[in-house]
Amino acid sequence: MASPVGHSLFGYVIYDLARQKRDQINWREFLYFVIIANIADIDYLFGFVVGKPNQYHHQFTHSIAFAVLVSIAVTLLSRWKNHEISLRFFSATLITYCSHLIVDFFTVDTSFPFGEQLFWPFSGRYVLSPVSFFSDVHKYFIKRQKRIHRNDKAEN
Repeated sequence: MASPVGHSLFGYVIYDLARQKRDQINWREFLYFVIIANIADIDYLFGFVVGKPNQYHHQFTHSIAFAVLVSIAVTLLSRWKNHEISLRFFSATLITYCSHLIVDFFTVDTSFPFGEQLFWPFSGRYVLSPVSFFSDVHKYFIKRQKRIHRNDKAEN
């Protein structure tokens, strides 16, 4: 699975494409896009509660239906502030949330359950692209940690 940094970079790219004032960065909007790009991984919190962080990862929060629900909810909440419902805001939120799903779909997944439940609640099946464009961040750091540990033992 991709790292929060990777998801944040995609959130930034979408923010940069969506922003209207090109001459300056609106840090509140930027932060909003980064949070939405990462919010699907809130399912880790459910796993931490039971002592198994990956237990609920890639389930309903990694579905298209949940992305739509979150986008609708956030758009309705923003209505209180702006007093109008913006299709542009809804679309930007949905695209940003779905960027997370797309990145995870094309990322090597080395931990069970493999893939994500993109079509929840209509299907509980996990799906994963047969072609990966992104490496698994956990695998990279585990290999790196083992290499560092071996070097420390060799020096002693």
